[in-house]
Amino acid sequence: MIVSVLFVVNAFDKNLVVREYRIRSQKIKAPLDLVILSELHGSNYGTGQTDLIEKIRSLDPDGIVLLGDLLDRRSSWSDFVALLDGIADLAPTFFVTGNHEIWTEKVYEIKALVRSYGIQVLEGDCVFPELSGQRLQVCGTDDPRVYSGYMDQVRRIVAEGAVSEFSVLLSHRPDPEIIQQFEANQFELILSGHTHGGQWRIPGLFNGLYAPGQGLFPRYSGGLYPLRHGSLIVSRGLTQDSFGFPRLFNPPELVLVWLEG
Repeated sequence: MIVSVLFVVNAFDKNLVVREYRIRSQKIKAPLDLVILSELHGSNYGTGQTDLIEKIRSLDPDGIVLLGDLLDRRSSWSDFVALLDGIADLAPTFFVTGNHEIWTEKVYEIKALVRSYGIQVLEGDCVFPELSGQRLQVCGTDDPRVYSGYMDQVRRIVAEGAVSEFSVLLSHRPDPEIIQQFEANQFELILSGHTHGGQWRIPGLFNGLYAPGQGLFPRYSGGLYPLRHGSLIVSRGLTQDSFGFPRLFNPPELVLVWLEG
């Protein structure tokens, strides 16, 4: 009986976890860390998202990355504003849309709101921030499957060519053909979300049952994946459920990425 109860408690645990990854590169001379947020989907972490904000604050990141689907049709705009208000002054922050921001049909208002907090919105462009003494190249696109101008954005990013800085690409979804497209451009690190961790996981057996765009047993559902020229990290996201579909052995997560030389 006790074992059964513990199984159920662990299987459907909705407590926020922080999952850490370390990426090493000779291009990193001054170590830094990035906090990754994705797939909030209206989930509540205290009044005005205070619990989530305090958790991010406690990590004291050098940069913050917002990978999309933080806001959707069912979300409270006031909670989203509270989140932006709470994190905007913590560290330089970068944002790309997910499919759900675009599906609200208010994506331009969302981008304007995000920009009003001094957050860099990436839509087929690259920036070169200096974080904790380390200069990076950070590029990003709108959601690949939904935004009609996506290929134009890809062409602009690819035209940047190889750079001397450690390069990071923000792509909301990690569908294999999309990752392959950018892998050829030799980004050292690609950051994605979208999969919700494959919804159901059985640790040690399979790392995700289903992900939109990848189907059953997705190749990239959550975690760290080596690529030919770098690495892919897929966040399992912050949503506490998937539109009523529970997560199994798949608690919501913040991702902390350490970049080291």
